[in-house]
Amino acid sequence: MKTTRSSRLFTRALNILPGGVDSPVRAFKSVGASPLFIRRASGAYIEDIDGNRFIDYVMSWGPLIHGHAPRGVIKALAAVTRGGTSFGAPSPLEVELGERVRALMPSIERVRFVSSGTEATMSAIRVARAATGRDDIVKIEGDRARSRSAPRRARASRRLRPATRSSPATTISNRSSGSSTRTAGRLRR
Repeated sequence: MKTTRSSRLFTRALNILPGGVDSPVRAFKSVGASPLFIRRASGAYIEDIDGNRFIDYVMSWGPLIHGHAPRGVIKALAAVTRGGTSFGAPSPLEVELGERVRALMPSIERVRFVSSGTEATMSAIRVARAATGRDDIVKIEGDRARSRSAPRRARASRRLRPATRSSPATTISNRSSGSSTRTAGRLRR
């Protein structure tokens, strides 16, 4: 398989992007190779800048359930983006999409669309605080990204069990006197 162009582009990328990629998942370091740089995709196939064609089993980690560049999606995007792409303010499309989600899943009372996992987590914390009337939350140490490295797997898997006396934890407080984060050490019952 020819990878000359991808290798050259990766060398350039190392000078500008940490690790030469925008996500550790794309680094290929753990498999002893350089990443392939993708030029285009259609349906279930991707093509790198060297002209190699592959079946894309990743599909952008899930969101491309209809494949790459399906005609109906491209047509709809072209129509809607003529009116603008992002406003930084509410738009009628948000309300229509929320209503559609709720119609498809009637148990959902309200929907919030966000741009990142951090924003989603902060929204979930606000809902939990409002529902429980409590200000404090417990955050278990570690995160899903750390579970990718072998030495940290054991710690990451412990995080999935219910909290015990020996679970490392952080208490995040949002008191009216100001926000603070403090390490709680070991969780106590």
